[in-house]
Amino acid sequence: MAANGMTNAERISRWDTLVNNLEPTLPDFPHLSITLAELKAVLIEARDLTYKQDDLRAAAQNNNVALGDLVKRGDKIRGRLGAGLQFNYGFPSEMLLKYGFRPRRPPLRKKKSETPAAANPS
Repeated sequence: MAANGMTNAERISRWDTLVNNLEPTLPDFPHLSITLAELKAVLIEARDLTYKQDDLRAAAQNNNVALGDLVKRGDKIRGRLGAGLQFNYGFPSEMLLKYGFRPRRPPLRKKKSETPAAANPS
């Protein structure tokens, strides 16, 4: 029995089964010859598009790898440029914001609270 699924691959598989099994018995069904030829042409075109899709998927994966390498390289270069700007302007300089870097600001210190003895009179 043929698969009942509705994915493209399952549909194409059903077409292939029909074409392969009907061709040898076509003399018994001459009225189906034109329709079978049409299905066979659609099947060939669908296979070609499937192969093209596989090639494009492989190319996309290669592009993703290449893009990842470029992004890593770009981040390293940006880091070196940032280090040069920090050297010129100084780490806390607000000028770094112009180039997309955050200046290092001194940490805020909390004031010491009163001693606990003064808070609880005994």
